[in-house]
Amino acid sequence: MNKIYANIDKLRNNNKVRYFFNSLSFISIVYLLYLIDLENINFSKLLNYTTIFIFILISFFYFSFAGSWSALIERKFFNKRLIILWLSSVIGKYIPTGLGVPLLRFEKLDKYEDNNSKIIILSTIKELVYTLLSCIFICFLFFFEIYVGMTNFTFFTLITISLVYIIYRYVSKKNINFFNFLITHLFLIILLSYLSYAQFQTIRIEFILVYILSSIISILAIGVPAGLGIKELAFIQILSMIGSAEGAIEFITFARIYFVFFDLILFFLIRFYRRVLS
Repeated sequence: MNKIYANIDKLRNNNKVRYFFNSLSFISIVYLLYLIDLENINFSKLLNYTTIFIFILISFFYFSFAGSWSALIERKFFNKRLIILWLSSVIGKYIPTGLGVPLLRFEKLDKYEDNNSKIIILSTIKELVYTLLSCIFICFLFFFEIYVGMTNFTFFTLITISLVYIIYRYVSKKNINFFNFLITHLFLIILLSYLSYAQFQTIRIEFILVYILSSIISILAIGVPAGLGIKELAFIQILSMIGSAEGAIEFITFARIYFVFFDLILFFLIRFYRRVLS
C-alpha cells in the first residue's frame, strides 16, 4: 500500500479525526435549526405522520445506493458488510474537501487485503461518475416530457427500464452498474413527487427536474460539504429564471431538512449497531 493510502489510514485511526467525525452530528443539527429559523418552520408541520413515509422512501433510496456501490466492488447487489460500510459513510459528505466519505469507508476488506484502500477510493469515484450520468439521463427524460407534454413519461420510462433490467439480471446473472444507479434514482423521484404533492397538491415536474439539475451542480462543487448552500441557491435561481419560484424556498428547505435529519438518525443507528457488534 503506497504512502497516500497509508496516510489516509493514519488519519482515519487518529483520535482527533474520530472526534471530528463525531462532531458532525452537532454541525448538522446547527444547520438544521438554521433552516427552520430561516423559513419560520415549526416541527408540527415538519414532523407528522407523513414523515415516516418520507423516511421510508429515503431508506429505500439509500439502501439502493449502497447496493449499487456494493456491486461496483463485489459485482453483486447485496453485500451486507459493504452496505453497512456505505451507510456509515453517509455523514461524511458533510466534511469539507470531499474526503469524508472515502475516509469513513476506508477499512480492511479481507478479500483485497492491502489493496483495499485503492478499491475504496476508485469505487467512490466510479459511484460519483455513475451518479452524474444517471442524473443527466433523467434530466433529458424530464426535458423531453415537458417539451412533448407526455404526462408521467419519465416515471414510466424508468419503471420499464427497471423491469427489463431486473429480468436481464435474473436471466444472464450479469450486472450493469449504470442501470443500478439509474434505478436507484427512481426512489428519489418518487420522494420528490410526494414532497411536491404534499406542498402543492400536485406534482410539479419542473421542481423535480431542477432539483436533479441543482444536485448535479452541487456534486461538481468539489469541496463543499454535501453541497450545502450550493444546491439550494442553484435550485432557487434556476426556478426564478423560468418563472416558477413560488414555493421553491419551502420545497428545497424541507427536502434538505428531511435528508439532514435522516442522516443524523442513520449516523446514530450505525454507531449503535457497530457498538453492539463489537
